[in-house]
Parts: sequence; structure tokens; C-alpha cells
Amino acid sequence: ILMSIVVHSFNGFTLIALSNAVSENTVSKHYYFFTIQISNTSGIIPVFPGGVGLRDVITQKILSSAKVDKINATMIPICFTLVFTFWSFIGALFFIFGKLKKPEDENTGENVIEE
Repeated sequence: ILMSIVVHSFNGFTLIALSNAVSENTVSKHYYFFTIQISNTSGIIPVFPGGVGLRDVITQKILSSAKVDKINATMIPICFTLVFTFWSFIGALFFIFGKLKKPEDENTGENVIEE
């Protein structure tokens, strides 16, 4: 549960940073935390890979219902998806090209896992 709280908090802070970047000040900051939780929940519905598209539409609809300018309400979720995709790509590169240290036997110092 703690990990979920941390991840949703960082996602909320990302939405706040993006809203500040487009000078959006009509919605209070705690509303973005509510928005990201609802959007991520809708993103688990398997309509598109990774929830991309559906999560953006839900975020845009929630922000529009809060009287956010239509252009900003559309741009904020798209930029969020770009940030999310960028960091997912970076994580994938580390996963693919990262070298894991093979466990060694304490007595002999040789690799336990043979290739």
C-alpha cells in the first residue's frame, strides 16, 4: 500500500508540475491527486496497451469538468503520457542492457549460475 501511495503521489506531483507549466491555476492542487487516481484506475481497463489513450481521455474529462481551459485540459494528460512513456523507456533500457552481478559461491568465489 505504501508503494501505491508513493507512486500516486509522484504522479500527482507530475500533474501539478505540468499544470504549472501551462499556467493553469483554476483547480486546487489536491484535485490533481484525485484526478490521477481515477485516471490510473480507468487505465487498467484493457482497451489500449498501457492504458494510453483511455487514461488521457478520462483525465481530460475530469479536468474539463473542473472548469480547466479545454486546451490545457487536453495538453496536460498528453504531456503526462509523454513523461510516463519516456521514463518507462529509460527503465526498459536499464532492464535490457543492465548487467546483473551473478551470485558467487562463498567458499570458491566462482559463479553459481553457469551459462
